[in-house]
Amino acid sequence: MSVARPSLRLARRVAKVLARAVAGLWLVYRALDVAFPLPAAAWGFPAASPVVRAADGTPLRVGLSAAGERVLEGDRPPSPHLVHALVAVEDRRFYAHGGVDLRALLRAAVADVTRLRAAEGGSTITMQLARLVEPRPRTIAGKVVQIFRALQLEEALSKDEIVARYLARAPFGGPLRGAEAASRSWFGKRAADLSPDEAALLVGVLPSPTRRSPRRDAEAARARRDRVLDRMREEGLLDARACAAAKARPVRLVADPFPLVAAHAVARAGDGATSLDARLQAACERLAADVPAPDGVAIVVLDVPTGRVRALVG
Repeated sequence: MSVARPSLRLARRVAKVLARAVAGLWLVYRALDVAFPLPAAAWGFPAASPVVRAADGTPLRVGLSAAGERVLEGDRPPSPHLVHALVAVEDRRFYAHGGVDLRALLRAAVADVTRLRAAEGGSTITMQLARLVEPRPRTIAGKVVQIFRALQLEEALSKDEIVARYLARAPFGGPLRGAEAASRSWFGKRAADLSPDEAALLVGVLPSPTRRSPRRDAEAARARRDRVLDRMREEGLLDARACAAAKARPVRLVADPFPLVAAHAVARAGDGATSLDARLQAACERLAADVPAPDGVAIVVLDVPTGRVRALVG
């Protein structure tokens, strides 16, 4: 008993010191949270590119945003397959931590010391969103600020909101900003409609989007896609049968994801909606292309009762 009592007293003292340290850190965090609130950009999404649409909503022209990027707004949440691929590869404990994964940070620190270089970052999806919202140099001080912002983001937003904002801001190479723009550019479909293989290919480019673009090397992109699919299966986010089926699919990319349709009408419209009928416009453009006229041909189709222009060529 004489040995147990001093040990018990020491344990209590250590517990008190730790409790006070935690309470102190909590008070410091609260003070900093008041002094340095989240930037306004954290609450919203990046400014979308100007889009001119036909009367039925079909895009006729997708321009570049003020930042020189192609950013598209999704009308539905991203595909669950896209979220699963992202979590499996980038942050498998995303739904368990509060913005910072201490185990991942420790593992990254050990890897960096062992390899004598910055081999791993240990950043969670929330920390990556913090860096996208508020870019900072990749220094120790920058990492500390990133961690602080990640804690704030986790308090302010739900996990689904964090993922949605990350996918809306993540770069996918060239002018493509956000999963919606990348999905439309590569697959000609909305991010909400991505299949497991398409979602895995898209997530596979994230570590180095410009160098890993599937338009540069489709086979290399397919190999990375298959590794992402394997991770999804290992994490229980995709069953073995669906994984095998997804890996069997070839990489198919659309040739012209953002065609300029109705150039003259689009130039007049500027930004927003038009009265054009997308199918009728396409038919008139095909007709004009087939007419052997040395000086070109002009076609105007009007809806007589309303006077609205339904197609305009030349």
